Amino acid sequence: MLAANVQHMVASGIVEPQVAASLGEFLNAISPTLTEYEFYTDGLFFKGIAFFNRFGALTVFMAAFTFIPYKVFTISAGLFGQPFLAFVLASLLGRGMRFFAVSALFYFFGPKIEPWLRRNLEWMALLFALLLLGGFLLVRYL
Repeated sequence: MLAANVQHMVASGIVEPQVAASLGEFLNAISPTLTEYEFYTDGLFFKGIAFFNRFGALTVFMAAFTFIPYKVFTISAGLFGQPFLAFVLASLLGRGMRFFAVSALFYFFGPKIEPWLRRNLEWMALLFALLLLGGFLLVRYL
């Protein structure tokens, strides 16, 4: 069972002790429905949890701004005990920037921009998010 790994995750600092019980219940609930159990026991699932706990606000921002399924990240933020204020700020900033960008394009180019936006908005958002992430990494490691 996946839930057996929760105490190891707490001991290694991947998961905060206060969310261990809810994570264990969640893993017990989903374990019977998993078809690719090796994927989860291989450690990739837990590496994903560790990544989300380390870069939680940034991942929520990226999901809010891009076409990545935002609902998955909002549920994960609650499940993994992300700080509420950081979650709200990342969500407001990400969604606000996305909707502001669309409204600014409509303001400057009018309705004729709609077909172009439908084809390219997701790729533009992803490119911007990757450039933003690259900028953060560049600043951090320089």
